[in-house]
Amino acid sequence: MAYYLTKDELMHHGVLKQKWGVRRYQNPDGSLTPEGKLHYAELYGRRETYIDKAKKIQSELDKETERHGVKIAKLENKAAKLRKKETGLFVSKEKAAKLEEKARRAEIKANSLNSKSRKLQAKLDKVNSILRDYDTKLDSITPKDSPAFQALLKEFNNYAVNKIVLYGGDTSWDSFADYLEEQYKKS
Repeated sequence: MAYYLTKDELMHHGVLKQKWGVRRYQNPDGSLTPEGKLHYAELYGRRETYIDKAKKIQSELDKETERHGVKIAKLENKAAKLRKKETGLFVSKEKAAKLEEKARRAEIKANSLNSKSRKLQAKLDKVNSILRDYDTKLDSITPKDSPAFQALLKEFNNYAVNKIVLYGGDTSWDSFADYLEEQYKKS
């Protein structure tokens, strides 16, 4: 007998080698296991990377808007005025065709100037969507006020202070994840 999945069905067989009721990333008291610390640090590191991308794209978008925003608005306004003029009472067909051509050229130029801004906005929307997914995932796993998250944050702060004071090195979540991975391998 053949069995086919429909779109309304969800099948989940769990995580390989994970026992029922046993959490991979948290101990029964709510504290994080070494694997859990590593997992959260990696998630925050990836989230931090996307925040940096969003800031960079937003700054490019702001520069592009500052550079071409007024010019685009003027061209669109010019096209609208030409179209309004072409529908006047005393305009011949030839004059209307010329006005239409001028309006079309103004719109094309405005669209070409605006295309980079639209592409940047699409990129920014995509990055923000990814960030929302990370925030949702992180909030659902570990609420900000939970003891597990507070312990991880305290450990990261200690790591960052030691790294800055002793070595003057990188204090990102990615470097913290690398540090935790080394600690996890040692234990």
